[in-house]
Amino acid sequence: MPPSHPLAPWPREALAGSVAALVTLALLLSLGALALSPLGVDAARVGAVAALTTSGLSALVYAIGAPSRLPAGAPTAPSSLMIASLLASLLLDSAVQSPRLAWLLAAVALAVLVMGLVQVAVGLLGLVQLVRNVPQTVLAGFMNAIAALVLLAQCAPLFGFTWTALVQQGAQAWTQFRPGSLLLGIGTALLVWALARRRPRWPAALIALVAGTAVYHLAAQLLPGADLGPVVGAIARELPIIDTWAALRDEGCREFLLRNALAIVGTGAAMGVVGVLESIMVVLALDQQFGDRSDTRRELVWIGMANVVGGLFGALPLGMVRSRAAALLQAGGVGRRAAVMAALASAALFFIGSPLLALLPVAVLGGIMLMVAWALVDPWTRGLLRQVAGGVRSPDLGLSLVVVGTVLVTTVWRGPLFGVGLGIVLAMLLFIRQLSRSPVRSRYSAAQRPSRRVHPVEVEAQLVPLRPAIAVIELEGALFFGNAEQISQAADTLPVGTALLVLDLRRVSTVDDTGAHVLAQLAPRLQRRSARLLLAGVQSRWPLGQRLHLFGVDGHDGQDWFADADLAVEAAEGLLLSVSAESNPTTPVLPTAATAATAATAGINALFDGLNADDIARVHQSMQALTLAAGEVVFRQGDAADAIYLVVRGSVSILGPRSNGRPGPRYASLSPGTLFGEAAVLDGGGRSADAVADTETALLRLDQTALIALAQAEPELGTRLYRNMASYLARRLRIASGAWAAAAG
Repeated sequence: MPPSHPLAPWPREALAGSVAALVTLALLLSLGALALSPLGVDAARVGAVAALTTSGLSALVYAIGAPSRLPAGAPTAPSSLMIASLLASLLLDSAVQSPRLAWLLAAVALAVLVMGLVQVAVGLLGLVQLVRNVPQTVLAGFMNAIAALVLLAQCAPLFGFTWTALVQQGAQAWTQFRPGSLLLGIGTALLVWALARRRPRWPAALIALVAGTAVYHLAAQLLPGADLGPVVGAIARELPIIDTWAALRDEGCREFLLRNALAIVGTGAAMGVVGVLESIMVVLALDQQFGDRSDTRRELVWIGMANVVGGLFGALPLGMVRSRAAALLQAGGVGRRAAVMAALASAALFFIGSPLLALLPVAVLGGIMLMVAWALVDPWTRGLLRQVAGGVRSPDLGLSLVVVGTVLVTTVWRGPLFGVGLGIVLAMLLFIRQLSRSPVRSRYSAAQRPSRRVHPVEVEAQLVPLRPAIAVIELEGALFFGNAEQISQAADTLPVGTALLVLDLRRVSTVDDTGAHVLAQLAPRLQRRSARLLLAGVQSRWPLGQRLHLFGVDGHDGQDWFADADLAVEAAEGLLLSVSAESNPTTPVLPTAATAATAATAGINALFDGLNADDIARVHQSMQALTLAAGEVVFRQGDAADAIYLVVRGSVSILGPRSNGRPGPRYASLSPGTLFGEAAVLDGGGRSADAVADTETALLRLDQTALIALAQAEPELGTRLYRNMASYLARRLRIASGAWAAAAG
C-alpha cells in the first residue's frame, strides 16, 4: 500500500481537485491539439477527447496507485510533440492518403502502450535509481524550465498571439495584441496573489476564477466593443475512443501498423525514456518541497500502468506534471485525494461540463496559470539569486547559476532529455575541474559521433561496425609538464581494437616542451599497438602547428593533421574503408571519386528504392545533368527550394551562414550516391544552408516542377518518390539524433 501522508478534509481536497482541473484546462486542451495537429481539421476535436481521457482515466489510475504524496498526472509537452512527429511521419504512408483516422489513432494507442511498458520495465529493473543522483543545479534548472514553458504558453491567452508568432513575425504579431485580455489576466493573477497572501485558507484560485468570469461577462454587456479574448467553448461529448481497436480487424490497418512498426515502437520507447526523466525529476522536486522520499521505482511502475490503460482507451501519454501539482497546491490540495478529485473533475468536464466550459474566459485561466508558473520557480535558485543581489561574488556560485541557466534554456529549446543531459555533463565537468585540471576534456568513439560525411546506404552499412575502432580524445587548456603525462595514460586505456586515435587540440591554448615531447612519443607508441595517431585542431601555418614543429612533432596537413576533429574522423573512416577493401576485395566500396555509372547506381538505393526499371527510366528522363567546378555554389541559404539533387561524382558540402566573407561551418559533406535538398522541397520552405561543390562534381537535378508533374501524371510513382525522400531524410535525422544523444551523455 502507498505510504500514508497527512490528509486534508475531503471537501477541501475535492474543491482543490476541481479548481486545478479547471485552471489547467486551457493548457490541457492546447496540448491535445498540439499532439494531433497533423490531423488538420480533426486535431482540436479528437485532441480534446484524447487529452481529457488522459487527465481523467489515466490520471485516475496513477493517482490511486502511485506512492508519492501528490501524484498529479496529465499530458506533457514533450510527449505531445513526439506524438505529433509520429503522426506526421505516418501520414506519408500512401495507405492513409484517404481518411483513415481510426488507423492513425490505433498507431498512437500502440505507441502509448509501448511507452507504458517501457516505463514499467525500467521501474521494475530499478534503473530509475540512477536519476536520484541528478545534481541540484540540474534539478533546479529543469524545474525553472517547466515554469518558463508554462509562462510562454500563456502568451496566446493574454496577448492574443503566441510566443512562436512573436519570434517569427516580430512587430507584425503585435497587431493581434488584446490589451483587455492582458488586463483581465493580470488582474486575475493579482487577485490570486493577494488572497493567497492575506487569506491563505481561502480557495484563492476558485475565487479568482469566479470573479474573473463575472467581470468578463459583465464587461461584455456594458462595453460591447471591449475585446477581452475568447472563452473556452464547449467540447463535443463523444466516447473517449473512436472505435480505434475495432480498426485492427481491418487487414489494411494491420498491414499499415506492421509496415510502420519501427516508427511506432521507436516513438513509444523514446517517449518512455523521456517520460521517465521528466516525471521522476518532478517527483524528486516535490519530495524536496514536502521533505519526503518517494519510492521512485513504484512511482514509475504506476506511471507506466496508467499509460498502458490510457493507451487502450485512446489517451495521450501521461506524465507527472508539476504545473498540475502546483495548481492543486495553489487551490489548497495537499494529498492523493486532491489528485483523484482532479482526475474525476476532468472526467466530469468531459461528460457533463460542456455548457459550463463554454463560459470560462481564456484570459482568466491564463492569469491563474501565471501564478502557477510563479509557484514552479525553484526556491533554491531564488536563494542563489538573492545572494548575488546581496553582493556575494563567488566563482562556485556563478558556475552553479551557469548550469541552472543552461539547463533552463536547453530544456525550453530542445526538451528535457537534452536539457538535463547537457546539465549533467556540465555538472560533472565542473566537479572534475575542482578535483584536477586534467587536459582530457572528453573521449568518444566515431560510433558515437560519426563524421559529417554522408555516405550511400551500403557504405554506411560497412562503416557502422568499423567506427568503434576510431577513438577521439578532446584536450583543453595548457599542455605542460604538470599534466602532459595524463595524455599518455589516456592513450594507454584505449579500448582493445582501436586502430586510430584522433587527438583533438582545438581547445589547447599552449604547449610547452614536455607536452610536445609527449605528443611526439605518442605516435610510435601507438604504432607498436598497430594503431595510428591523427591530430585535429592544428595546421602547419597555425601558431600551435608551428610550435609543435619547433619541438619535433611531425605531421602533414590533410594526412596527419586536420583543421578540426570532424575532418580527422572523416579521414579515419576513409582509412578503415580502404583497409576493409584490401582485406576483402569482394566488398564493394564507393570511393569519393567513383565513376558516374557506379554512383548513379548507388543513388538508386536512396531515391529510387522500390521502383522498377521503367519507373527509374521515367524519373531519369526528368533529371538534368550538371557539372560544377570546385567551390561552385549549388544554392544559397534562403533560396527557393526548386529541386532535389543526386551526387554522381565528387563531393558537396552543406555549410552554415557565411561570416565576414568566409564560408560558414560545415554541417555535412555528401559522397556520390547521396541525395540533398529534399528537406526544403518536402516542407516547402527556403534553403536552410549553402551547398557548395568541394571538388569537380557531377550532379543529377530533379526540378520540383518536374517532380510535381511526375506525381500528377503517375500518382503512385510520385507517392513513392516522396516517401523515399522522407525515409532518406528520416535516416539522416536518426543518425544525427543518435550522435546528439551520445554527445549529451
